[in-house]
Amino acid sequence: MSAARVAGRLSAISKFWESLDVGFKKQLQDNPNSIIRLLNIKGPDLLSKLVCSVIDRHYDHNMHTFTFSSHVLGVTLEDVLYLTGLPIQGKPVIYDKSLDKDAFERVFGEKFKGKTQLKFDEVKKIALDVHRPFKVRKIAVLLVMCECFISPNNNHHEIISQKVQLVEKVDDIDFYAWGEALLSYLYHGLEI
Repeated sequence: MSAARVAGRLSAISKFWESLDVGFKKQLQDNPNSIIRLLNIKGPDLLSKLVCSVIDRHYDHNMHTFTFSSHVLGVTLEDVLYLTGLPIQGKPVIYDKSLDKDAFERVFGEKFKGKTQLKFDEVKKIALDVHRPFKVRKIAVLLVMCECFISPNNNHHEIISQKVQLVEKVDDIDFYAWGEALLSYLYHGLEI
């Protein structure tokens, strides 16, 4: 994954947050969890440029570290916890089922029966739909966040149904070790 693609996700999430209606954003902020707190990113354009520059200039792919002058730094789970607030201990971020044909129907309704993938924009549209219940919209937001930061698949235009298993019980979100998954994705992404 190029540095630009990693950094570009920051801007995309910021724009997504801005597109949500004020009332829904307030509800999300009043009922937060570790993933939702990542939504309100400040200064994504500046941050994106900074991330690209740091990765391009200072990341050593062989050592998996950043070198600044003579100082060598590695990103650790503690760093992820401190910077993002994502839990680093808990249930592993893995799917219970390898195929979940009724996942989208369970959370989004009959229209999605039998679908195993949804277009990214379709899930965003559900999050933006003011006529849907709060919980359904929150699940859509969580799926978008998982796809952008936590466990993206290689097809950047669709979200797989298995991810629903991780977010459909919105009260259990913080029982997962999202920080571990994010760090794993980060290191994997830096190698591509």
